[in-house]
Amino acid sequence: MAANNVSMSKKQYYTSDLPLEIVEIILSKLPIDSLLRFKAVSKSWNTMISDLVFVQNPRNIFIPRCGNMGCRKQVVCSCDGVLLVADYFKRRYVLSNPSTRAEIKLRFPYKFSNNSIFHGLCRDPTNGNFKVVILTPKYYAVYSCTNNSWTDKKEYPSNGRLLFNKREVIVNGSTYWIWRRDNNVEEILYIDPRDDMFKFIKTPKNVEHGKRIYVVSLKGFLCMYCYGRDETEVRIWIKGKGLDNNSWNELMTVENVRASIDTFRPLCFLENKIVIRVEVKEIAVYDPCEKTFEVLNECRYFHDFGLIPYTESLFFPRHVFLCRI
Repeated sequence: MAANNVSMSKKQYYTSDLPLEIVEIILSKLPIDSLLRFKAVSKSWNTMISDLVFVQNPRNIFIPRCGNMGCRKQVVCSCDGVLLVADYFKRRYVLSNPSTRAEIKLRFPYKFSNNSIFHGLCRDPTNGNFKVVILTPKYYAVYSCTNNSWTDKKEYPSNGRLLFNKREVIVNGSTYWIWRRDNNVEEILYIDPRDDMFKFIKTPKNVEHGKRIYVVSLKGFLCMYCYGRDETEVRIWIKGKGLDNNSWNELMTVENVRASIDTFRPLCFLENKIVIRVEVKEIAVYDPCEKTFEVLNECRYFHDFGLIPYTESLFFPRHVFLCRI
């Protein structure tokens, strides 16, 4: 009996001696698998690790979209640590968090053509509900994890078409695409996870009307880029944080560009330099001070079977036992 009391007193000492603020800082430095084990230490630790603010702590890496060129299943996009894996031939999908090993299987109920489909993934900031968006040339539908159901087929909000040759970008819980109106003007279209509606974002004011535009995620923000004065110059803008923030600031100008803007794609920052895919299988580091490119010779990158940004997290599936099918 005395031994049990000593054991309990030691346990209470170890779990309550440090202030929770210090414990939170220590836990935030640990890998995901350790955090999952430490949720069983105490109720306070479990609450802290499960807290919405804590689980958003990012751990950014890149993963391959597909293991090999002939595979049927692909990682089509990721959002806050959750991957959307597609099996096109059977219209089946899996939402998966590799860090927590939790997943949800779902099937798209409508027919579509495999070569003309877009995907999106978003998270409602008000309740943490993850949603899958499937887009075809004529309609789109949204799957809700909380409701375990698809919406009816919905029409797009404007005349025009999605540009299926430009990849989607997922930033801050929403997915963004490029929309070309019937007058050939390109705009940024996104899905609002709060109401499942498509909305447009105004492009920067000083962008010439009719320019071809592209979107990318840099520093955790939505960025837009296009040609500058000529085809040797690419200008990059960064959008203010938040779905309803439509402000833009010019981030930088990349000069001495020799590649086509169709293959040009900023990937990430490396200190004060920026890593850019300049050709389909060529990545370079651009120095904005020297205005020069350094090609990375030992880097393989495939245009359609390349790398996809992934953030390790404790997110999802919050309602896995309610919506697993």
